[in-house]
Amino acid sequence: MRYRIALLDVDDTLLDFGRAEKAALAEAFAASGVPFDDGVAARYHAINDALWKRLEKGEIDRQGLWEERFTQLFRELSRPLPPGINSCYMDSLGTQAFPTDGARQMLEQASHLARLFIVTNGVGPVQRQRLKKAGLDGFFEASFISHELGVQKPSAAFFDKVFAAIGPVRREDAVLLGDSLTSDMKGARAAGVAACWYCPDREKSAPPGAYDFRIERLAQFIDVLKGDL
Repeated sequence: MRYRIALLDVDDTLLDFGRAEKAALAEAFAASGVPFDDGVAARYHAINDALWKRLEKGEIDRQGLWEERFTQLFRELSRPLPPGINSCYMDSLGTQAFPTDGARQMLEQASHLARLFIVTNGVGPVQRQRLKKAGLDGFFEASFISHELGVQKPSAAFFDKVFAAIGPVRREDAVLLGDSLTSDMKGARAAGVAACWYCPDREKSAPPGAYDFRIERLAQFIDVLKGDL
């Protein structure tokens, strides 16, 4: 066995975040009495993604992100900001859980090969509720969530806290599976663990040395764990 510790990202790795985000936005906008369509969803996604990148770099804090994303969006829509829309969105997001293709099957196999841990940027109650609703929470020894740790991927401090909690293990026995080059692959490099990039889009490129393994299907992660890829 090549890797005995598997650190697994959640959004767009184990769970389809785009689908969950759109469903939660639709509910929040409906509750606020504001029209919602694909164009609004696309603008929110772009604004939110840019703010999360700033959060990963330490340029803003989580509260600033929560306040700014809808402020920016409704400014662009030339509409007044509905009170409580972020809370409504977050409450709805916790109920949206759509496993990515092959996630359950991969976890069932991986659980017999390695110790599995969640490593995710997000809000603790939201991420835990989504994993539970998807029926995936039982595969993991523990979940490490940035909101609870007080630090974000890709910082080395995030992973120092993870490994302090896991106990005495060799980092060369660990591999991180995730979809993000900026938080997951960069985080794996900061942590000193192997980096496995989950990227179903075969046309997407990455800088040289950004990852150790690249997979298009989650089932291929089993070969990574075994050392066959």
